[in-house]
Amino acid sequence: MSDAAEIRNFTWNDFDSVFDTRAAVTGIPAADVDEERSHFRARLELPGADPLDNVFVAEQSGAVVGCAIAAVEPAIGRVVGEFGVLEGARGQGVGDPHPTRRIDRLQRLAGTGPRRQEKTDR
Repeated sequence: MSDAAEIRNFTWNDFDSVFDTRAAVTGIPAADVDEERSHFRARLELPGADPLDNVFVAEQSGAVVGCAIAAVEPAIGRVVGEFGVLEGARGQGVGDPHPTRRIDRLQRLAGTGPRRQEKTDR
């Protein structure tokens, strides 16, 4: 039986592993990898992209096996998500925690989901 996956927030040290996972999942041709890597970095560096809050990494035994990327667009009340798990890790529940652990927070950011009520002392 394999180790359970840990879902955590992205750090810039994860960039290459996340890109490689995304490339494997989406089937980016080898000839396009360098250009796509540059475009992906630029996408994460856009103002408001907030990759440290909106990109998530699934690790299993210390290796990145999946990722989730959310583009939050509060002006139009939308969150666009991209999820992927490497083929060898599929069917093990790796992708299940991505939506359930993060979507509420992303919906709140976009202004489309339930909002947490803040406690106040009165």
